[in-house]
Amino acid sequence: MPTANSVTTHLKRLATASLLMFGLSATALAADRLPGGHRWYAGIETGYGDTNWRFLLPYCQGSTSCTTTVSKSAPVKATDGGLFTGLYLGYNITHHAAFEMNIVRMSNTHLNFADANFYKWLENKDDLASVISHTYTFNWVVKLRTPIMSTHWYGFLNAGAAITHRVDKISKLTHTNPTFGMGLGREFNNRYQLELFGQYTAGFDHASLTPADDYVPFLMQMGLKMGVLFDL
Repeated sequence: MPTANSVTTHLKRLATASLLMFGLSATALAADRLPGGHRWYAGIETGYGDTNWRFLLPYCQGSTSCTTTVSKSAPVKATDGGLFTGLYLGYNITHHAAFEMNIVRMSNTHLNFADANFYKWLENKDDLASVISHTYTFNWVVKLRTPIMSTHWYGFLNAGAAITHRVDKISKLTHTNPTFGMGLGREFNNRYQLELFGQYTAGFDHASLTPADDYVPFLMQMGLKMGVLFDL
């Protein structure tokens, strides 16, 4: 499972890259090719997303006693990964920077637990042989952009905070976590927008006999955004 140290390391790398990117943007000669002619933009997004529930699965390297013990706490099977869909709305501060909000519904995760488990013994939670977990995320990010050579494409980085909501038969919970991403984009006819992007949103959990109670999915997305630019 991703740790706090690994997330911190990723954020430090992102901050360094963002500062470098902003410096390049500030001196770019092709600023007129960046979005920003219209202040607002909005659209839809879709692609492949993963909730990474498999990080909770037993990893016992063939040890039967380990598998038997851990399976009472963790799912014995997790089928996650699939199509995500969402909406986004952004505001161009300058040609090089924007505020953006995204609301996304991740694909459902199918979980299976052993018949004998701590959730049944300690919390009286029955019928966990098959569980469908639903995950939603809403984030606010700052996006920095810079043109790519003499093309009409631009590169971007973003970072901000995300609210992740998970609901299923085991738990219903919400948690705030850091999120960051990067990608490529371009405008068409000063009206339409296309972006290819990757986004990572940190999750949360802690060691316990019933880790699935507090697990907030670690989200990974690779997708496409299609939108329009406009003024209010």
